[in-house]
Amino acid sequence: MAVRTTNADEADPTRARIPALWQRFRQSSVAAQLAGRLVYGVYTDYAADATGPYTLVVGGALPPDGPSGPELVSVLIPAGQYLVFTGSGDIPAAALGAWRQVWAYFARADAPARAFSTDFEQYDPADPSRVRIHIALSAAVRQALA
Repeated sequence: MAVRTTNADEADPTRARIPALWQRFRQSSVAAQLAGRLVYGVYTDYAADATGPYTLVVGGALPPDGPSGPELVSVLIPAGQYLVFTGSGDIPAAALGAWRQVWAYFARADAPARAFSTDFEQYDPADPSRVRIHIALSAAVRQALA
């Protein structure tokens, strides 16, 4: 399940698409099949940076013979160098708080460059009040860290 949106749209409750996407996911048969397993919110297909459109794909790892349908899409989370930010508390407020950490961190002049390729939220049913947000770093940063 996926939606194309922007941060500007998500800041306006009348245009926000992400809450409805998560609601559709929670009510889906896919969510039932993922019970007890990691769930991901994968941010991909960035047009440019945090100001432009991007796609959010919600779901988890399913077997090849798992459900299929027009709403289901697949996405690959590539190996790479990621910075991880953690939010704790009630979800979705914890996720929003963690994203605020991300935005504040990358607003700093000394912050490494983001890749704006694939970022992802990870929800672990073993710790339901925590979200981990993985932010991909640019290739130049990855090379410098290697």
